[in-house]
Amino acid sequence: MGGSAGIQLQIGRRALNGLLLDKHSLLVKHSRAMQDPLGATRFIVRVWNTAMFWTWMFNGLRFASGVLLLPLLWRMLPESELDMYSLFIVLSGFAYSLDAMFSATISRYVGYALRGVTELQAQGVSTVEVEDARVNTTLLGELLGTSRSLYASLSLALFVLLGIFGTLMLFPIFAATPSPNVTRAAWAVTLVASCLELYTGYLLVFLRGLNKVVLSARLSTAVYGTKLLVSVLLLLAGLGLLAVPVAALLTAVGQRWLARKFTLANLPNGVMETRHNYRNHLRSIWPNTWRLGAILLSINLVMSAFGKISTLQWGLGQFYPYYFSFQIIYGICTNMAGVWTHVKWPIVCQLRATGDSQGVQKLVWPRLWLQLLTFGVLALAAITIGPPVLKWVSPEKELLPRFWLSLMALYALLEMHYIFWATVISTENRVPSFWAVLATNLATVMVAYALVKLTGLGLGSFIVAPLACGLALNYWLWPKLGARSIGITWWRFMVAWPAKT
Repeated sequence: MGGSAGIQLQIGRRALNGLLLDKHSLLVKHSRAMQDPLGATRFIVRVWNTAMFWTWMFNGLRFASGVLLLPLLWRMLPESELDMYSLFIVLSGFAYSLDAMFSATISRYVGYALRGVTELQAQGVSTVEVEDARVNTTLLGELLGTSRSLYASLSLALFVLLGIFGTLMLFPIFAATPSPNVTRAAWAVTLVASCLELYTGYLLVFLRGLNKVVLSARLSTAVYGTKLLVSVLLLLAGLGLLAVPVAALLTAVGQRWLARKFTLANLPNGVMETRHNYRNHLRSIWPNTWRLGAILLSINLVMSAFGKISTLQWGLGQFYPYYFSFQIIYGICTNMAGVWTHVKWPIVCQLRATGDSQGVQKLVWPRLWLQLLTFGVLALAAITIGPPVLKWVSPEKELLPRFWLSLMALYALLEMHYIFWATVISTENRVPSFWAVLATNLATVMVAYALVKLTGLGLGSFIVAPLACGLALNYWLWPKLGARSIGITWWRFMVAWPAKT
């Protein structure tokens, strides 16, 4: 145990040193600011213009939603409406999956076009022979037009999916809430807001692909902060279950205007939106996106199945302890920790286009370790502080017991780590994890259902099932293959600073 702790301490120090090296100029400016008022101003401006600051701000608002919004929902909604709110969020998650289905590939292709790539490949990395090749403005314009048409179709598909299948899932339990008509109205507003948010997504995808990570993070922070504020105000005004859906609809309209304005303003000179070569680009995008989409949609189906199994087995009002625990551990802690790597994916894609595996190693090593360490600290705080705080807010409601929260944190940590490496592989424009992840998610639902029916684990079944199924393959295979894809073994990468390898 002592030796292991020493290794972990060394790793933590190396990760911090890596970050310090990356931010050397920022620290120099900070030291000058101690003696120079103008230096202090420059330091503030420097921080203001970093992607890390704004992405942390965005995820800080996610944390604030846990601190402010979650307790308000916890206190003001009865248990049956807490369950309905949970199911609304689970179902609206299909919008984020459809966005992520295409956004990673489109953003990657935009990065390729910035490096001067002339032809997109359906599989493998599109490369350039000249490292300082000019931006391919024609390809960027075609990708912008393709993305717009594609996201319009996705929004229509989402409206059909949620409007028919989501409503059929929820219809039998609308009457179990205190105000069925309000519940139906809240679901209708959630449906419209989700479709509008999805359609606007292609513009933010382009900003990220153009390496405008700072601007994209600023816009996301502004929209999410407004949504949080409006949600809190509407809850305090007594709108109940309608509060969050109405806030989402209002901010979706604002996001549409902001995203279009700033995306068009930041396109390289000479880029004109066109649907020319739409079918060809769609054929290039489709082979990997349908695989990624199937993976993401299967994850949504797992959560939806958990909600349905819970309501069938125990009735309305029993699922929310699992869902809110999941939101705190997986949603808030994982997303905040993931900032360290999230802001670097556009650069990773560009390094891939030039075949610089060593550059990828040096870029992501400190970020990965800081991500893992940050998650550990946040999860420990959530497990320690979360249950008593929410118990104080509303004594009759409770999260999962600390044992299950700890096991959920382990599951989230392993999931986050394998997803990181699967994303590294995907920057090669391929998704080899497709069948394994799909089979794992299907097995997860079957195992969870069996545990609910045959054991006394209760909601713990929804933690044991994905953890056990993930350990069978995904949690060890994709880290191994992901490290190999950048020219190193997983063990060597994790314990050795790449600059010295």
